[in-house]
Amino acid sequence: MNKRQKKKFIKKWLIKEGHSIDGCLYCVDCGNKLDFNSKWQMAYQACDSTCYGKAVGVYYGY
Repeated sequence: MNKRQKKKFIKKWLIKEGHSIDGCLYCVDCGNKLDFNSKWQMAYQACDSTCYGKAVGVYYGY
């Protein structure tokens, strides 16, 4: 399976399982669209380390 087919498969799976309406992933904190080519963003579902920290409660005062 090449990269294009893999992205297409993931998008179809996200829609089928109800995780996304349009087949795109969004950041858990700020809601920005995530890039399918970034392994970090795909693993943590956050656009950067600050958003991930806020989502898991590291930055409690924010």
